[in-house]
Amino acid sequence: MNRTKIDWADYTWNPVTGCRHGCPYCYAEKQSRRFSGDVRLNISSAQRWRDTDLFVLDKPMDAPNGRHIAFPYGFHPTLHRYRLDTLKQFKTGVNVFVCSMADLFGAWVPDEWIQMVMDACAKFPQNNYLFLTKNPVRYGQLEAKGFLPHGPNYWYGTTITRMAERDRLQALQDLPGGTRRFVSIEPILEPIFLCLMPDTGTIPLVDWIIVGPETGNRKGRVKPNRDEIITIVEEAQRNKVPIFLKSKLAPIMGDLIQEFPQELQVHRHTKHPLRDGRCSFCKREMPKKAMMALLAREKRGAAAKAIGFACPDCYAKFMATIGTDKPVKGYEINKA
Repeated sequence: MNRTKIDWADYTWNPVTGCRHGCPYCYAEKQSRRFSGDVRLNISSAQRWRDTDLFVLDKPMDAPNGRHIAFPYGFHPTLHRYRLDTLKQFKTGVNVFVCSMADLFGAWVPDEWIQMVMDACAKFPQNNYLFLTKNPVRYGQLEAKGFLPHGPNYWYGTTITRMAERDRLQALQDLPGGTRRFVSIEPILEPIFLCLMPDTGTIPLVDWIIVGPETGNRKGRVKPNRDEIITIVEEAQRNKVPIFLKSKLAPIMGDLIQEFPQELQVHRHTKHPLRDGRCSFCKREMPKKAMMALLAREKRGAAAKAIGFACPDCYAKFMATIGTDKPVKGYEINKA
C-alpha cells in the first residue's frame, strides 16, 4: 500500500499487477520493468495459477541482496495474495485507487482474483474504492454473476483516450441505477466530445471526469492543446458533472479545476508539506510537481537550496523579465 502521487487518490493498492493491453504510453509497464529484477530467473521458480500463464505470490520476493522485488514477474498478470489484508492499516477512510498497476477487469483476470479483491474491500467499508478499466463490459458480466458490489464507496470507471473508445461509456450506463461511475480521459490523444447526456434521459452518463496528458518522454508523445481540454471542461460544467484536471496540465491550462464528487470529498487527501506548496509570488496553492522550484546559494560554490516555488503563470512572467519565454538551464533566483 503506497501513498500515491496520483492527484485524485490518497493511496494505491495493488493486490493484482500486470496487464495485456499493450498500450505504448503505459506508465505502469515502465515502472514494473524498473523494479522487476531478473524476470526470466524469477519466472523459472514461479507459482502459476492453475497451470496458466498467470502468476501467484503468497509472500514478497526478495533479491539476493535482501531488497524487496515489487514486480518479480515484470508486467505479467500476478496475484499478490499477501497484499490482500493491507487495507487494515487505515483506521479512518481514505480514497484508494485499486490496482493502479493492472487492469483488474481485463479479460485475462480470473473471476476468483476479482472476488478476492472485492472481499478484501468489503472488510473495510470506511474507504472509498476507485476501479479503472479499459474493459468496462466486465463490470456488467460480474454484475450478472452477482458479485459486483455497490454503494457510495465503490466507484467504477473506464479510460477513454480517443473518440473511437467513447462506446465504453455505454457499458457504465448499463450498470444498475445508483452506481457511481467516472471516466478518465488520460492520456488525451485527440479531441474528445463526450456527449454526456443520453438521448433518453436527463441523467449524465458519469458522475465524475478526470482529464490528464500523456506523461514521460516517449517518442511521438501526444501533447493536448488548450482548446481540446476547454471543450471537455465546458461540457462537464454544462451538465453539472465534477471535473478534475491533473496537475500535469498546469503548463497548458494555468489555473486548474480540481473538483471531487461529494462522496469523495469526505476522504480527499489533506495538504501534505512534502507534496503541496504555495507559489512564492501569487501565493496560490498547488502541488509542488506542477511548479518550478526556486533555488539560491548562500555563497559562491555552495550547494543550491530550494527557497520557494513558482506557479506556471508567475514563472512565465519572471522569465519574461529576463528577456526569455523559455526555461534557462541552470538559472537560479538569488536570495533578496
